[in-house]
Amino acid sequence: MNKNTVKSILHFVVIPFLAVLTACSSPANAANYQVKPLTQPAVTVTSAAGSPSVTVKDQEYDGTTVIVADAFSVGPGWMVIHNQENGVLGPPIGYTQINAGDNKNIAVKIDPAQATAVMYAMMHVDAGVIGKYEFPGPDVPAMDNGEMVAPAFKATVHSSEAAITPSITVVDQDVSSGKVLIASVTSRGPGWIDVHTQGADGKMGSQIGYTAVKSGINQNIVINIDPTKATPVMEAMLHIDAGVIGKYEAPGPDAPQQANGQMVAQTFRTSPAAAAVNTPTPVATGNPAAGGPSTAPAISPTPDMGMVMTTPSGNVTPLVKVSDQPLAGDAVTVDEVVSAGPGWIVIYTTNANGQPDQPIGHAAVKDGENFNVVVPVDPTKAKGTLYAQLQVDAGTVGVFESPGADAPVMVGVQMIASTFKISANAAGGPASPVILQPSITVSDQVLESATVTAAQVVSNGNWWLVIHRQNPDGAMGAIIGSALLKNGVNKDVVVKIDLSKATPFLYAALNEDHGVIGQLEYPGPDVPVMVNGILINQKFALIGLVQDVTIDIQKVSNTVSYLTDGNGMSLYISLKDVQGKSNCSAACLATWRPVLVNGKIIPGAGVNVARLGVITLPDGTHQVTYLGAPLYTYSKDVNPGDTNGHGVDGVWFLVVP
Repeated sequence: MNKNTVKSILHFVVIPFLAVLTACSSPANAANYQVKPLTQPAVTVTSAAGSPSVTVKDQEYDGTTVIVADAFSVGPGWMVIHNQENGVLGPPIGYTQINAGDNKNIAVKIDPAQATAVMYAMMHVDAGVIGKYEFPGPDVPAMDNGEMVAPAFKATVHSSEAAITPSITVVDQDVSSGKVLIASVTSRGPGWIDVHTQGADGKMGSQIGYTAVKSGINQNIVINIDPTKATPVMEAMLHIDAGVIGKYEAPGPDAPQQANGQMVAQTFRTSPAAAAVNTPTPVATGNPAAGGPSTAPAISPTPDMGMVMTTPSGNVTPLVKVSDQPLAGDAVTVDEVVSAGPGWIVIYTTNANGQPDQPIGHAAVKDGENFNVVVPVDPTKAKGTLYAQLQVDAGTVGVFESPGADAPVMVGVQMIASTFKISANAAGGPASPVILQPSITVSDQVLESATVTAAQVVSNGNWWLVIHRQNPDGAMGAIIGSALLKNGVNKDVVVKIDLSKATPFLYAALNEDHGVIGQLEYPGPDVPVMVNGILINQKFALIGLVQDVTIDIQKVSNTVSYLTDGNGMSLYISLKDVQGKSNCSAACLATWRPVLVNGKIIPGAGVNVARLGVITLPDGTHQVTYLGAPLYTYSKDVNPGDTNGHGVDGVWFLVVP
């Protein structure tokens, strides 16, 4: 497109459109749209028209989440719930991010242990790192005419949740084995049961072991402890799980649960003599008032590696069958596994008593029957007698969480497991090759260099581990890094990535190597690995990634110019977008690429910073806007100065500063 054409269309199409945007961003339309300003050190952005406001109603809630009916914010912000202390506003007990403009029915998770009958819904700005709650810090309360925006409301827990009375049942017992048996725990919401020592003064000492519990009644819970730290009397205490779900944070947000104004805790004696004169008390199960059973058989300790045990439901009978075998490379084979739902087969070493000791490998199993399940293991520890155990996949499906949500499957008090021996090869030679189940194990990680690391990758050949960026719609996007794998189990695979193209969430995937060996050719012969039609990939977070964006002006003539990014690539708007919202998704995003930022917007010379802002996309990333219009680059613009997207479909146009 030549400069005269650009000049003509800019005057007759783009300028009138931006005039409409300017009119729509006036105070009269503030309820429908607001520019979302960034308040980063490198840029000062004028607040959009309108005043911050919060509407919240008295309500019943489930004990963990309250609802704020409406909140209007002049920029990115936070809805923060404060409790009440001595009749006035107390400390914050929960928060969630809100967008610029109008926000409806905002759900805020709170700390149940700190909730009060009267609470306050306070708006805070998001003035530091966008998307990171920093208070005390830059994310101060929003002000309207010098007043904080924080209406009070009454909150009552739903009767069904309020009826749950937290409790602990634990008997005197011998803990010299390093395990404590908790007969029963009733928890108001997901929580933790931990074990503390007791000092000579009778006061509670340090925590020496813990495990998770589900909401309601939990039975036969085993907690691993260090027996060398045990005291003659110890104390079991019940906590909420109010911080990062599934992560034990006490001291911290996972505060003790309370019943009748008292912490829920129980002491017990730990010597063999004390245990010998105590018989476990039958544990209450169900609700007698509702016709359920009131007692259960006496309990016998059963080890579970510090996890909450689970009993399967339905008509499936869980089963594990495994034969003695030589170690085949870095893996063992389990003959048959029957699982009631998706699960894991986990291989453990055994201790002197034949009990499971250390996990050395795991593999996913599907619902129902599984045959010849190949499990990658640590070959340095796969010796002697091993223990194959069935565990649920109850947390994030496809992510092995043990200790944690993926507890052993139980039938009564019996774990579903089988022991087997690692034998020498019959001919004394190498084991026959086995086909391994491809898998990727990668965790969220803090950005420290231009690399990411996968803890374990199982490959059925010299394949590729490829790292993809995430598209704004949450789908897997372009490749930004790759590393060649060896056949078998690969540990701690480091992949160099292009940080300029990285996103806060990435995907790790497997590709075969069919073309030029050692050269990634995708799109091309190096196709993605699929198992039963399912792509082998794992999503993970890249914590600490900062994406600054520069917005510049490209002059066509003395009277015509348009916006570009810091690399000189032309920026576009779409007439299909509404103010403050992108309607580009799926195939659109492959052609029109949102201008994303999670750091600073840096204005170039002549850029009106008051017109810059951001919106939050469905995946939590932030897209830069100009006068409320989301900004994009065009995939067919190859070089700086290209304007091939201008006028496409009568919808896409360059942006006049």
